[in-house]
Amino acid sequence: FEVDRAIACRRKFDLGLCDILASYKDNEDFEGYEFLVKWKGLDYCDATWESYSTEGVKSAVSMLVKRHQNTLRRVDCVSPMNIEGMVSENIHNDALYDYQLQGLKWMFDNFKSKRSVILADEMGLGKTVQVVSFLSHIIKGSFTTSPALVLAPKSILLQWKKEFDRWAHDLNIVVYQGDKDSRKCIQAHEMYSSERKTLFDALVTSYEIVQIDKAVLQKIKWSTIVIDEAHRLKKLDCNLASCLKKYSSEFRLLLTGTPLQNNILELFSLLHYIDPDEFSDPKADALFSPIESELDLTIDEKIARIHDILKPRMLRRMKSDVLKDSMPTKKWVEVPCALADSQRDLYINILEKNYSKLNSAIQYGQLKSHLHLSLVYTLYHFVLICIQFS
Repeated sequence: FEVDRAIACRRKFDLGLCDILASYKDNEDFEGYEFLVKWKGLDYCDATWESYSTEGVKSAVSMLVKRHQNTLRRVDCVSPMNIEGMVSENIHNDALYDYQLQGLKWMFDNFKSKRSVILADEMGLGKTVQVVSFLSHIIKGSFTTSPALVLAPKSILLQWKKEFDRWAHDLNIVVYQGDKDSRKCIQAHEMYSSERKTLFDALVTSYEIVQIDKAVLQKIKWSTIVIDEAHRLKKLDCNLASCLKKYSSEFRLLLTGTPLQNNILELFSLLHYIDPDEFSDPKADALFSPIESELDLTIDEKIARIHDILKPRMLRRMKSDVLKDSMPTKKWVEVPCALADSQRDLYINILEKNYSKLNSAIQYGQLKSHLHLSLVYTLYHFVLICIQFS
């Protein structure tokens, strides 16, 4: 296995941990020391103590020392001059698209105004890249003294780490996942320095872990809480939303490609999380009231209200709008799919209105697998097939 990072040090044959900076000052060659090493592809619970001479440990220890030195140099308050800072036009050597740079500036302006927002770009436009660049800008530029919390589905936590490594490689990112032992190891070695200062710049974790370990994570004051796939908060009283309301942060940023999936109340849930004072009760606003309510608005009035509400709080771009010149023409490929024998028989019987055979098949259970939801549901799909073949 390859060394991922060193996370602690101790003297050989001594179970007590050492202050890494004091040890480095006394002995830069780390003679007589060993280091707790996390290996790539393995969880923190599989970390092992290794000597300084082990392959890959020397560079990992150098990074460990650097992380602690950066924490020691971190300022305790934001300078008033920093508040007026701007985003450079050539950030990342012009690697960002113009619309991504615009998104970065938009997030930064709202961060300075302490107005939580929703980034709702269409899938594929690089919301993750924009957010990583934004977090890098506010942390490296000392616009905040607190770390960021990124919540995402468990399946893409490592993808977030890769994007941080690519676009903000000098930030200390900790992926907080694994079993209880792994998380205990992270809490013991990756969260705080010997001076009890926060050691990491951003913590990436899942929706489940942020609820399981809320007793630990709620103690931290976060600069920004980023929630990827934020439509997970579409229910106003869901456990995740209730838990996150108790987390303290300067700024909340929601990411979703589908801010409105089924009904207007789902949008209210997102707005309630980013601005609970303004959007405290859906019944108090005619826009979110049931149709039969006396407060009901006309369609035109609702559309106007939605635009007024979302304009300062949400940024949404479509590929067709921002990638007109770089997107290839869409190609449609029709692939005919043959029906199975049972499907073909059923289709012909429906087409010919052969009700006796249909009833017979239902009676003897031959269509049970097709009709286990409802006969109407099945017939609906075959109507679509009929339309396609006609």
